[in-house]
Amino acid sequence: MVTLAGSYRWNSESSCRTLDGTAFVLLGNRMVSLNEVGTFLWERLERGAELEQLVRAVVDAFETTHAQASADTAAFVSRLVGEAMLVPC
Repeated sequence: MVTLAGSYRWNSESSCRTLDGTAFVLLGNRMVSLNEVGTFLWERLERGAELEQLVRAVVDAFETTHAQASADTAAFVSRLVGEAMLVPC
């Protein structure tokens, strides 16, 4: 699990297409489709973002608590780091 410290950005070898509000992220032969919140986060990670900035953005944009946004954002980033679609800045 990723801790809420540091910045992450898109892997320069990944590509993304967004259709009808759903982002499809491709890296090599792997593809991940993202829901509304995942797409929201992915767009903010294009050039790099601190995890705590992402959490605050989720709290501001969606009806959720800081604790839930922190857990969900950390899980999201951890998953995409594990897939090598996000890399540390």
